[in-house]
Amino acid sequence: MKTSIIFLMTVVAVDDEEISLMCLEGVLEQMEDVETIHSFNNAEDAIAFFQKNRADAAFLDIQLYLSGGTLNGLSLAARIKELCPTCHVVFVTGCPEYAVDAFKLHVSGYIVKPVTKEAARKELDYIIMEKKASQSIAKAERKSEEKVKVQCFGNFEVFWKGRPVVFPLSKSKELFAYLIHRKGTNVSMAELAAVLFEDKEDGLSVQSQIRNLVASMRKTFQSLGCPELFNKSRGYISIRTEEVDCDYYSFMNGDSDAINTYCGEYMAQYSWAEFTVGYLEGVVNREY
Repeated sequence: MKTSIIFLMTVVAVDDEEISLMCLEGVLEQMEDVETIHSFNNAEDAIAFFQKNRADAAFLDIQLYLSGGTLNGLSLAARIKELCPTCHVVFVTGCPEYAVDAFKLHVSGYIVKPVTKEAARKELDYIIMEKKASQSIAKAERKSEEKVKVQCFGNFEVFWKGRPVVFPLSKSKELFAYLIHRKGTNVSMAELAAVLFEDKEDGLSVQSQIRNLVASMRKTFQSLGCPELFNKSRGYISIRTEEVDCDYYSFMNGDSDAINTYCGEYMAQYSWAEFTVGYLEGVVNREY
């Protein structure tokens, strides 16, 4: 049974009216996902806090009085966004006419006084939804970065953490390309010999060369700290497709971006890949 994750938030409350600030604090204290509340009755102290700390949300009074009269609540919100870009700002005010200016700052919400539990709950739920979405995007990006990136369209190239993977032997790169081409299917040593050394008879010498190429290929990825990319059993080897981010695989799964990046070439440096181009062209023509 799955349990919902509670996001425990640090919240800042700013209002120069003591009664309004106490009311806001009282409402926020009833929220189970508010872990810490930092309250300030002036903008200077709030700015000082953000210069050294972070918060998930800030509830601000737009009509906040600031010494010197050079700033207002809107200016405070802009300053908070500079110091803590991920902080969600919610304005709390008795003047709805400020709403247009408030949303120009891309604030998260706007509550008209008096603050109710329902109104605060609605704003916090929106903030939590935004946090979950941001975390999901970040998690997907991290997961993508942890995969070996494989480019099949055009020339065959391989990347790890944004940098090209350099194979010490050109044939070991071609071996990896063929395993990618076979999309996780078990490939025998005899099949590899026929593809990589088509002009030679499959004998002990060729089999020895295949074993050396497999060892070199695996060592290349191991030296980079890549996850295990291969399933290997006696006489067979295959690629773990879930460990690679491959444009060809995305294309086959109907990804529109991958289909749009297809340029009419597939693993262009390898003659055995030419027959796949016709199939890919057919898919593109059906899409359009």
